[in-house]
Amino acid sequence: MKNRRDKWTDKENHLLKRIVLEHMQTGATKTAAYKKAAALLGRTPSACGHRWNHVLSKEEKTAAATPTIQLQLPAPNEHTTLEAEALTLNTVIQFLQSLTSGEQYEDLAEQNKKLKEEYEELRKQSSSLEKSYHQKKEQHQVLVQKYETIANILTETESLLGEHLAH
Repeated sequence: MKNRRDKWTDKENHLLKRIVLEHMQTGATKTAAYKKAAALLGRTPSACGHRWNHVLSKEEKTAAATPTIQLQLPAPNEHTTLEAEALTLNTVIQFLQSLTSGEQYEDLAEQNKKLKEEYEELRKQSSSLEKSYHQKKEQHQVLVQKYETIANILTETESLLGEHLAH
């Protein structure tokens, strides 16, 4: 499991910016850029995406609006010493561990599928129970009406018998 790292250094910000902008210039997806940056920085692709979307891209928009501030990107095939420094044994291990966590996503997808099937089965069962409930309720109402009819007949019979015995 990766250790949580909240604070971003200037080197990390610069590397993430460079990778994302380089991918954008070459027509590659930002998702691919986040994955590459994650492997080099020892962070998750989602952390890189969040950092880009909520901090660095806004800085880029501000930088683009201010002509005096411009980010100079090296050519796509150049490798800077920053990449070499960031690529340590620890970051490689973390990257490889993140690849194996794809199994975790498969497990979650399978669990999600099973839960959906269980939900569907419970929904069908609920529908069946609801139908049964309404049938029992109707039967109960019929029985109550019959009971009230019999009770009225008995009351009327008692009253007639009482009158008949009184005469």
